[in-house]
Amino acid sequence: MDNPNPEIKQVRRDVIEADSTLEATIYELLRDIRDPEHPNTLEELSVIEKENIRISEPEEFMKPVVKVQFVPTVPHCSMASLIGLSIRSKIQVV
Repeated sequence: MDNPNPEIKQVRRDVIEADSTLEATIYELLRDIRDPEHPNTLEELSVIEKENIRISEPEEFMKPVVKVQFVPTVPHCSMASLIGLSIRSKIQVV
C-alpha cells in the first residue's frame, strides 16, 4: 500500500446540486468509484474533483472529447493506471 493514511474529505450525500451539465453528470458517475487500496471513494480521497473534468466541443459528426484529470493520493501511486481504467470504463457508458 503506497499511502496507508490518506486524507479523507467529508462528503455530503444529502445535497443534490441542480447542475445538469455533462461535466456534472460525469462527476456523479465517477465520484463513487472505490480506491483500489482504500475503502474510500475517489471523491472522498480528493482524487477526482468536478473542476478537473473538461469536455471539448464536438466537431462535425464527432463525439465530444472528455478529459478527466485525477490526482492520486501519492505521486508514485502504483494503482494510477487501474484508477484511470476505472474512470475510462465509467465514462464510456455515457
